[in-house]
Amino acid sequence: MNNWKSQFDQHILERGSLLYKSGRIVDLKQTENGYSAGVLLRQRYDVQIQTVQDKIRRMKCECPLSKMGKNCEHMAAVLFGIQAKRYKGEWESESSREKRLKKEREQINKAIERMKKEAADEQKTQQASEKKASEEAPKKKTTAKNGGKKTEVNKQQNVDEQEQKAREEKRLAREARKAEK
Repeated sequence: MNNWKSQFDQHILERGSLLYKSGRIVDLKQTENGYSAGVLLRQRYDVQIQTVQDKIRRMKCECPLSKMGKNCEHMAAVLFGIQAKRYKGEWESESSREKRLKKEREQINKAIERMKKEAADEQKTQQASEKKASEEAPKKKTTAKNGGKKTEVNKQQNVDEQEQKAREEKRLAREARKAEK
């Protein structure tokens, strides 16, 4: 969007600059396809600027000059606003945004893979502890029969701990599946 001024007559650029400097631009937004804003005069003129790979593809305004197929001062004012926001670092170019989004997607995918691995490792640990507990359970029961209520209490505590671990494991697996979506 570096050469956008060449698409305007000089007097239109000057009027657009005045509109921008006098704060007539409202609701300036970066959209999926470019930019949109309103320009307030006696009435509001909505302006849309469509871009592809940071190049202006199409500009549209509701004013009479634009309806005749010409670029108007409202479009120029919005472009001055976009230029200012980019200069201040408030907005990034399309190519920069695409690179940033790609990097963010890669980071998210890595985090999902890490969570899946952690969940799988935790599940293996849970299964191993359940197997060990089931192997030990008959021994504790025998000890309990041989005279101790304390062993039976310990057995119930182990079962409770195992159930709590299993619930936590299921919760982690659900979170990993949600993160994938």
